[in-house]
Amino acid sequence: MINNLNFKIKLDYENHRRTISKLTLLLLYLNSWEEKNFDHPVRRAWKRHDFDTLNELEEKGLITQSKTAKSLYFTEEGIAMAKELEEVLAKVVK
Repeated sequence: MINNLNFKIKLDYENHRRTISKLTLLLLYLNSWEEKNFDHPVRRAWKRHDFDTLNELEEKGLITQSKTAKSLYFTEEGIAMAKELEEVLAKVVK
C-alpha cells in the first residue's frame, strides 16, 4: 500500500514538474522578443522564472542561457514547442 502511494506521489510530482516546465516555456515565449543584430535573428526572453525550471528547459535543449546574463535564448526546438503550446492554449481559452 505504501509503495503504491509513494509511486502515485512521485507520478503526481513528475506530472506537476512537466506542466510547470511547459507553462514556463510558454510564458517565456509570450514575453520574448526577436533580435536581428546577429548572423541570423534570435529570440530572447528575460530570466524571470524559477531557475530550476530554466535549467530543466536548457537540459531539454529548448533554451540556452549563461549564468551571468539576465536573458536567455530560445533554440529552434524551443520556439517550435512554445508555438505549439500557444496554439493549444488558444483552443482551450476560446
